[in-house]
Amino acid sequence: MKAKIIIHNQVSLNGAYLGFNVDMNKYYAALNAYKPDLILIGSNTALQAIDMFHETIPEEVEDDFRKPSIEKNDKRPYWVVPDSEGKLKDLLHIYRNSGYCKDIIVLISRNTSDEYKQYLHERHYDFIISGYLKVDLLSAIELVEERYKPKTIVTDCGGKLVRRLFKLNFVSQISLIVSPVITQNKYDGLFSNLDIPRNMKLTRTKVESLDDDLIHLTYIVN
Repeated sequence: MKAKIIIHNQVSLNGAYLGFNVDMNKYYAALNAYKPDLILIGSNTALQAIDMFHETIPEEVEDDFRKPSIEKNDKRPYWVVPDSEGKLKDLLHIYRNSGYCKDIIVLISRNTSDEYKQYLHERHYDFIISGYLKVDLLSAIELVEERYKPKTIVTDCGGKLVRRLFKLNFVSQISLIVSPVITQNKYDGLFSNLDIPRNMKLTRTKVESLDDDLIHLTYIVN
């Protein structure tokens, strides 16, 4: 990996990433402070955000079938979404039109439905096919690096994608906003069930107190 991959999330005191209120302004302010070239978003996270912020789904219009023009000095990141199951079919225009990204890049597998592939093709979304039943994340991210030359990738995802990134030894840094709450045990921890061969040594780089008793911790993975 040439790019630096930063795991970013907001967690409870016992490490859960669901089951409590997240301060979205502070969460994304901390994320965007890394000035990422790409943001890697889990498809489930993308669906949850749509449910949270949209009571109704806006209909597609003619412009949604065109690739947006990108100015040379546009500093916004691309958003990259692994979505081999096509969960975001008929929804990607919401993110394309959000104003927060240059455009969406979708990672799919050879087993992804032809209907979803056609949907992406007709709307001129960049997509990368890697893996058979699900996305081969190793190959897909290597292809993303080759095509888009990112220096910094920040995640906005849950435990499933985080576990895959750790298993591939892709994680360079961890960025956690810690909330003053302990969640019920039905909520999974962000780092639960990591498949790593040995204990991972971390070096703390920042402890910052935010408003509302939030603490921002950052670590380098050694």
